[in-house]
Amino acid sequence: MEKKLITNYFQTPLGAFEIVHDDYYVYESKLTKPELYGSSSHHLIENSSPIYLIQSKSTHTSPLVDQILAELQEYFSNPHFRFQVKLSPIGTTYQKKIWHCLLVIPAGRTKTYGELAKLLNSSPRAVGQACKKNPLTIFIPCHRVVGQSSLGGYMGNSNALSFKKALLDHERIQFAQKQSK
Repeated sequence: MEKKLITNYFQTPLGAFEIVHDDYYVYESKLTKPELYGSSSHHLIENSSPIYLIQSKSTHTSPLVDQILAELQEYFSNPHFRFQVKLSPIGTTYQKKIWHCLLVIPAGRTKTYGELAKLLNSSPRAVGQACKKNPLTIFIPCHRVVGQSSLGGYMGNSNALSFKKALLDHERIQFAQKQSK
């Protein structure tokens, strides 16, 4: 039997958040262009910003939608909240190994690509590529992985660095870029 995937869009303090799921697992999530849904809040996340379902591409209702909504609300109110929704990312064995390591980086902390590479006997570039392919933005916190002297990338898109910076700010992580002389 084939899985019936549902795509929902949630309004968050960072703009629209697209989530693909079935009745049991979340498979993909990504921040989308906020201007498509009338939001321009790429800046600091305000705790009072409401989270709500703005569009569903399905008439099917799922208890998972309520759980996602509640957990997003909790995360944006409390940056130390740990998501409990069941995740099922699709990727290579290596990518899944990296993503698993990202899940254990606590809110308020970061790791560099090099630190993760050393831990996994890999290279920083390979770690960066796995982070770039992370299909579960926010749920698998690739925003907590930074470069040695810069923020690094985010979602494989240089325009998405404002999302990464906002999430790090939300988690009270101050990142001072080293000045080159």
